[in-house]
Amino acid sequence: MSRGESKKWKKWPLAAFVLLVAGGGAYALPNVFANEADGQTIPSVRQTATVSAGSKGALIQSESVGAASAASVQAKVVAPVIAADPKRTSITASRKALIKLGMMNLSTGAASDFYSSENALRKLHLARNQANKVTFDPKASADQIFYASRKLEKAIDLYNASAVSSADVLGKILKYEKAAVRNGENEHSLNEIELLALKGIKEAQAKLAADSTEAGVQAAYKHFLSSNADVNDLRPFDRADNVSFLQRYKENYAAEIAGAGSRAKEAVLQRKAYENAAKAMQSAIDAKSGKNELTVAGASVINTYSAFLEGMRLSDALNQARPLLHSPVGKEEGQYTASSIGTLRSAINQAESSLKQSEMREELADAQKRLAVSVRAFKASRK
Repeated sequence: MSRGESKKWKKWPLAAFVLLVAGGGAYALPNVFANEADGQTIPSVRQTATVSAGSKGALIQSESVGAASAASVQAKVVAPVIAADPKRTSITASRKALIKLGMMNLSTGAASDFYSSENALRKLHLARNQANKVTFDPKASADQIFYASRKLEKAIDLYNASAVSSADVLGKILKYEKAAVRNGENEHSLNEIELLALKGIKEAQAKLAADSTEAGVQAAYKHFLSSNADVNDLRPFDRADNVSFLQRYKENYAAEIAGAGSRAKEAVLQRKAYENAAKAMQSAIDAKSGKNELTVAGASVINTYSAFLEGMRLSDALNQARPLLHSPVGKEEGQYTASSIGTLRSAINQAESSLKQSEMREELADAQKRLAVSVRAFKASRK
């Protein structure tokens, strides 16, 4: 995702986006999504949700360690620990806490991507993808869920300390979100949910005003993300929209498979990841799950579908590169050196490894770019 794309999606405030994401309405339609030049822009869109009010008691007050900031300064962040230990609560509450963290992961990436580095944002995406495997695994144990929650929360803290590293940055984010909630209206005109959202923002602003140190910034930002997620879970949504959203992706996926041939067969891992995500969302719909779970599941469908498309593009590139390995070797005109063939073979092997091991669109896209560079260098080495 380029910085230009980040700026484009920056027009979507969290408060405004949650009104659109209620049932999948803000997700790109598959046929449009499939035609994106880079295969993915949606994860930059602001998305938030949370655990139900019944699980709020599972929050544990403690200290969590923040990440190194842009200045590489270690900060200890005092903030609520979102991960709920099933030994103290229930596995249901612990799973809901993991879902909340998944939404906070999406939320912070959307709210602060303008200030983050590509590498930091990629790590955030990777943490989310890894957590989703546990989130939507009905056989996951209590310990697996808790471990995934703590790992994801740590990843969020690391990202936050990197992307929102100053009181000035957070002040701008909170001011922007506050204006979006009010939307030019007097506070007395806001509904109950909007007032709760505004309350969370004001609380974060108050925390920031009281402590503008690095630790204070991180505590205030995490409070905002957590409260904003809690509010989002209270927002109404139309389950039928989720059904329609998933059906469109299923149809588009089926059409891609039908016309892909060997490309789809080679992108086995990406196919499996998408199919698991679609299955998880279908299960959430059938179980009449809350908005948090449906939104996290929907985002997973988008991400895995984009990785599937990128995987097929990489497979295409591999199919075009492999015949070059049979190019004539020698010192005559039109031939290639053995070392050039060996270098290309190594590049193809690396690309094949990425296709077999990666479920992230960004990593697959990088593999394709590296392969393209190797192919161009090989062709230029022809005598």
